[in-house]
Amino acid sequence: MTETERLLAEAREICLRVHGSAPDELVLALFERLCTEQDLAQGYAGEALH
Repeated sequence: MTETERLLAEAREICLRVHGSAPDELVLALFERLCTEQDLAQGYAGEALH
């Protein structure tokens, strides 16, 4: 599983746990947030890695 796939699966799981459903728009918004948080944690300011 790639890092991108892992983050997408995590976003879907969070949506299901918090909202009881996982509409695509919400999953993608959360996925983007997770990618940004991971990039910032790894020190990649201003570079999109996913």
